[in-house]
Amino acid sequence: MKKLLVVLCAAFVLAGCGGSGDSESTVKKTCKAEQEGIAITMDLEGKDDVLSKVSLNINAPYTAMAPMGLTKDMVDKADADVKKQASDTMKNVMLQTMHLNEDDGYTITSDFDDEGWKMSVSAEASIFEQSFNATSMDEMVKELSDGGFTCE
Repeated sequence: MKKLLVVLCAAFVLAGCGGSGDSESTVKKTCKAEQEGIAITMDLEGKDDVLSKVSLNINAPYTAMAPMGLTKDMVDKADADVKKQASDTMKNVMLQTMHLNEDDGYTITSDFDDEGWKMSVSAEASIFEQSFNATSMDEMVKELSDGGFTCE
């Protein structure tokens, strides 16, 4: 799991570029990885080779969280405040691991549902440009693929 998070950090570091040419074609790529039962999906969007938007989705099913002592039964029995606190704690750990700050303008959601815990992080390139170096969509896909993601 730690290796996958390092790759995610590198991917976000690479994600800071944008463009505005309307004559360029829109390109979308989806990169997926799974480790220890936790599924991670990154949706990349850009114009030709210029990245314009990145969305990261993490899906941690209860079966993957059971070794840590977190079960569906526990979440179902918890009141709304406890669920929110647990989800926020998990979100904050992930954001720290990826060196992201919610105040920088990323759209971030996290919550428990019937299947487990889910987190989504997305941003336009202009948000990434405030924190990260620019690169191309091809470089981003290569970095993710080299890190164990399958991209299509």
